[in-house]
Amino acid sequence: MKKSLFALCALALAFAACDKTGEPQIVPELKLTTEAAITVPQEGDIINVTFESNVNWTAALDVEKDVASLNVKNGTKEEGKVKITVMPLTEDNAVRNFTLTLTPEGGEPVKVAFTQNGPYVPFFEVSETSFAFGVEGGAKSFTISTNVEYDVANNTDFATLSIGEEAKLTVEANKKWGVRSGSFVFTVPAIQVPKVDDNGNVVEGEMVAKTVTITVSQEGTAFVDYTQQLSEDLVASTVYNTALTSEYFLVANGSNNVYAFSRKDGSFVASMDATFPVSSMANDDAGNIVIMTGGDYEGDLSMYFIPASTPLDKSTYVKAFDAKNDYYGMGFNNLSVNGDVFNGDALITVFSGGSGAVGCVAWVIKDGKRADDNNYTDYVGFDLGESAIWNSKWGQVRHVSTNVNGGLYFAGYVEPYGLYYNPGMSKANWVKVGESYGSWMDGTVAMEIVNWNGKKYMVTYNMGLFSYAPAKISLYDIADPSTPVYIDTYSFTTEYTFVEYTTADMSVAVEDGNLVVYFVDYSRMGIGRVILK
Repeated sequence: MKKSLFALCALALAFAACDKTGEPQIVPELKLTTEAAITVPQEGDIINVTFESNVNWTAALDVEKDVASLNVKNGTKEEGKVKITVMPLTEDNAVRNFTLTLTPEGGEPVKVAFTQNGPYVPFFEVSETSFAFGVEGGAKSFTISTNVEYDVANNTDFATLSIGEEAKLTVEANKKWGVRSGSFVFTVPAIQVPKVDDNGNVVEGEMVAKTVTITVSQEGTAFVDYTQQLSEDLVASTVYNTALTSEYFLVANGSNNVYAFSRKDGSFVASMDATFPVSSMANDDAGNIVIMTGGDYEGDLSMYFIPASTPLDKSTYVKAFDAKNDYYGMGFNNLSVNGDVFNGDALITVFSGGSGAVGCVAWVIKDGKRADDNNYTDYVGFDLGESAIWNSKWGQVRHVSTNVNGGLYFAGYVEPYGLYYNPGMSKANWVKVGESYGSWMDGTVAMEIVNWNGKKYMVTYNMGLFSYAPAKISLYDIADPSTPVYIDTYSFTTEYTFVEYTTADMSVAVEDGNLVVYFVDYSRMGIGRVILK
């Protein structure tokens, strides 16, 4: 039985390998005798593809005739060649791919791949050239498209660049007040471009490597919370002094009026006629307000003390004392107060500008009254050499404590620019202790001392004297008054009309753990609040 079954199977196989005439059946087969991958020149060409086939065959291209065409679409087993006419590729850096398919009758297709490149032109492109990050930092991606090698230089100290399938910029959180910025510069030697001089003019006959610059900027922790443009009556003068209450930001402009603005949003609240010109104004450490009227050279002056909560009620104004300015100069201004003028010790300091020398006058206060019988307790000058400061609002001398000989600072819009310290009221003992105070285009016009996070700091306001010079708020650690440690600076501008050679002032508070500066700046034609985290 097994032998019979085996014989039947053998017979079946014999029939399968033969056609009806008894001849052996042919297995269709087509073999290339040329390469299976062909590169076509940019200008086009006529390509012969040869092969061997044991059966008739067909041929087909997967592109239109305007790209490539066949001379025949089929043939017999005796014909083993097709001719492909490929058109020129004129598009720069283009790549053309197409396929010839040869199919033997009843068999599997065989494919020939064609590649054609257009004219080579080096190129380098980036998808974006400017990136802005928030204070928290982060990462942003962009693409670099090129067919050449290039170099890249990192001109930042806060951003990194990684390049893979995509380019990615990574920026860490900014712990500084100010906006920081920088760039990445890509240099592409394979692409030469005309040289351009510093004035933007093409240098004839000179070529340089192409460069592409990506700018990176990041917000700082400080920001302008709001601004309000000054009204016409407020801009009638160029002398400003400020103070704070729990609700109001107070501004005096040398007239009889005291103007109150909301600390919350800067909106105007009210004004009060003090019945006398408010020459200068400041808070003491307890929040009480001291106002000076008068103070011109060889003129009389008066000091008024106002409880912290009642600046708009002139019935609460207490006339503390009268005095006379016999100190030669531009008059007294930029009043500052240490201590509590109503309770305990206090020290009132005013500044005087002048030619060749400037100085300040100080009065010691004890339990609401002057502690001396003279015109003033003490004064100290600062030698300017041949320089002059022509406005007593363009500089300030600020005592550190209620001790008249406990140390004081001087800075202003005047050469020699700098921050100076004096351990006592002696003209000979001034020492320069800071470099970042003032230049020909900006100068210190206000100083405030504040306790913040358990440390003692000095805050300064530099007013820009020209339209391109921003206002600057700077912070110094004065734990050791003789060696102030610079912390940071925040620069800003406003959108309002700029007026040159005017003045500014500020008041400082701590709110929700942040340092907050309320400013009035005639150069910026506005008031505002700056948050310093």
